[in-house]
Amino acid sequence: MPPTFVYAMALLPYLALGAVVLAIAGVMALFPKTRPFGTRLAVAMVASYPGVLFYQLIAAPLVFAIILFWAGVFRFLRPTDSLEVAAYILLLISTVGVFGIASLVGFTTGWRFGWRLADVEWSAREAFAGDPVWSFVARLRSR
Repeated sequence: MPPTFVYAMALLPYLALGAVVLAIAGVMALFPKTRPFGTRLAVAMVASYPGVLFYQLIAAPLVFAIILFWAGVFRFLRPTDSLEVAAYILLLISTVGVFGIASLVGFTTGWRFGWRLADVEWSAREAFAGDPVWSFVARLRSR
């Protein structure tokens, strides 16, 4: 299977869960009492998508470096069959783990940003202020 197919299959449950959350938020928007919460829920879910993709993009060079490291191990050390299986398992765990952690951090960052942004009193700059990655980028830009 090509890696893009595997990635798309892993992304589908997240998209389906997002559709369910947006449907719930849509139903909540029908009733005035729950409309503010439904709005925040919808904006937070929509904002989580770019958060996940952005953090995955940040993690991609690290995943690529992990793959290159293991390719070097296979090329120069020529492991035996049993060690090769163990190395493949470690490769799979490390790449999926890094990508999974990046996705989870991106989801929570995007969700938090959307939740704050849906509040009328917050601006986009204030919503980004609490995020450690955006704070780091702001410090780099100020230099």
